[in-house]
Amino acid sequence: MIIVPRTCTELRDEEATVGSRPTSSQPLSAFRDRSAYVLLGDPGMGKSTALQKEADDLGPHGMLVSARDLAALDADSHPEWKGKTLLIDGLDEIRAGEASPRTPLDRIRRNLEKLGKPPFRLSCRHADWLTTDQRSLASSSPSGKMIVLNLDPLEDRQAKALLQADPNVHDAGKFMTEARDRGMAGLLRNPQTLRLLVRAVHAGAWPAGRKDAFDQACLAMADEFNEEHLGVRTLKDPNRILDTAGRMCAVLLVSGASGYATSAAKADSDHPCMTVCGRLRNDCREAVSSSLFRHVVGGLAEPVHRQIAEYVAARHIAELIRDGLPALRALALICGPDGGVVSQLRGLSAWLAVHSGY
Repeated sequence: MIIVPRTCTELRDEEATVGSRPTSSQPLSAFRDRSAYVLLGDPGMGKSTALQKEADDLGPHGMLVSARDLAALDADSHPEWKGKTLLIDGLDEIRAGEASPRTPLDRIRRNLEKLGKPPFRLSCRHADWLTTDQRSLASSSPSGKMIVLNLDPLEDRQAKALLQADPNVHDAGKFMTEARDRGMAGLLRNPQTLRLLVRAVHAGAWPAGRKDAFDQACLAMADEFNEEHLGVRTLKDPNRILDTAGRMCAVLLVSGASGYATSAAKADSDHPCMTVCGRLRNDCREAVSSSLFRHVVGGLAEPVHRQIAEYVAARHIAELIRDGLPALRALALICGPDGGVVSQLRGLSAWLAVHSGY
């Protein structure tokens, strides 16, 4: 997979929230001398990939670690983290399911303290970055300071480079022109939606819009066998696979778990056995063997991307509502005590509205 170097802008306002004043755009690599930063971006913008490239470029001096691991595990048991620049991926993904969104961040801070306050980089969705996070994390950095970066959308040259590397695109320039003419220029600025658009077009005709692009692409992914996963396929209906995947992803998003274990023997607190979703084992095996899921380690599978998980989960929940599930019961799963949607489930909520036609 080709990885294009990304650019970002530093948010200079004290609290660096959405709407903060940006500075001029610079390559992400230009910030390697900073002791700590958070990389903010919308879903699918490529935050994880950008951190992966930084980790690769740092070589033995850097280590990519998930925010979930850094929050859940004891640094004393992981000496390999010590003396490295830590690239911590996915703060937003561990805040769901917590009584307080500050709890996982406090656990990360404790481990950073145990490790002697190493340099670190952290990725997070805009919507899940709290105004107090910068101040809290700064005290755990080597310099006592931390900056906030916003990951820039793809430029034309970057989008074209990704398209030229895709075997399903024969003419990158023509593809981009066609997308603009059809009012889909925005999908070219986000790596995830760009890939979904390519999948949708390759699977059939050009989609009518963003929802249609997700529909076509996810259906194609449900029909693709991922050889990293399990056994031989027996189920041939991609719609059924997509529905099972939607149910499995809905359970994950609402519970805050990362993925599924393919057997009870391999289950842990973050990867329950896949049958807890209420579907038959064979149906679950078919879902996790599709391209909608990715292999993590032996016997564990996670959604290929949170944005995909939100879409297919909302699709499944909307279908349940059409079949008679009270809408208020569904909303109770994604709302807090104040009646508002939990921030980590806003993507799911937005797609649920789209699928429900509200």
